Amino acid sequence: MTRTLSFVVMLAMVASACGESSNPTAPTQNPSVVVSSGPTLMRVEASATVNRMVMGGQCRQTSLTAVYSDGDGNTSQKDVTREGKDWTSSDSNIVDVDTRGMSCPASVGSAQVTGVYEGRTSTAVSFTVAEPTPTQPPRAVDDPYFVKAGEVLNVPAPGVLANDTYPAGATVEFLPPFPPGTFSNTGGGGFRLDFGGATGVLRFRYVIKSSAGDSNSATVSVTIESVSPTARISGIVYGRQASGPPLPIEGIVVIPDGNLRVTDVNGRYGPVTIRLTPDGDYGVIVRDDRGVYQGGTYRFRLPAGTVRDDINFLLDFKR
Repeated sequence: MTRTLSFVVMLAMVASACGESSNPTAPTQNPSVVVSSGPTLMRVEASATVNRMVMGGQCRQTSLTAVYSDGDGNTSQKDVTREGKDWTSSDSNIVDVDTRGMSCPASVGSAQVTGVYEGRTSTAVSFTVAEPTPTQPPRAVDDPYFVKAGEVLNVPAPGVLANDTYPAGATVEFLPPFPPGTFSNTGGGGFRLDFGGATGVLRFRYVIKSSAGDSNSATVSVTIESVSPTARISGIVYGRQASGPPLPIEGIVVIPDGNLRVTDVNGRYGPVTIRLTPDGDYGVIVRDDRGVYQGGTYRFRLPAGTVRDDINFLLDFKR
């Protein structure tokens, strides 16, 4: 009885196993894989951005930009200047365009520069290359002026610029503090100075500035001179006859501390006694330490019946 039951159970297990193999299920399908290509390169653009001065010439920095699209209407940009290839120029005056986009001219002219990135050529950038005009910095030189007391100093253009060197387009500016009185800048380096009752030497400065930013300054000095003296022969006194060569009569005006002093050619002070030979013409010169103010000739003629001798020659100075 026991053996029969075990056999029935084993048959049932075998039948169950055979039933599973006779009814298989369908295999599971894997999902499809979508491969994205990323943003698509649409074009490359070139643009001139910076001017640089190199060895006195003009160089232009050109940038190269890649423009991408993501397919949904959105664009993005990337600076690919250094990755750019085959930089070219339409004009031979551009001697070289390196991978940085630096374009330098061999001569003056216009040119177009293009670059290539991933097989796409940029839009050409047009610009003019030029050699700048070389300029030298300005050079200002001190200017001395002389004016008589009581007068107005009026210096027309070019005025203080007359002895200076400066590039075209330079400007001049007078610098404070200005001298006593009334100072006016009349333009072009000229000025007007009414110093009133000032005396001595007045000084002020000016500066020349170039368009390149260079500058140089100098000093203007105005010397106020006393009124010029005039000479007049006031009298001649005859004495005993004198021997020796003719001697010019020369009065020299020296103004130390505002006082007049007279001296002859031998350095003596007046009234001066000078040896004269008979009939002759004798020069009379009155001057100060800066130059001759007045000159003239005294014609000496010995009156008939007189003895030739020493003569006192008096110079009378009037302001």
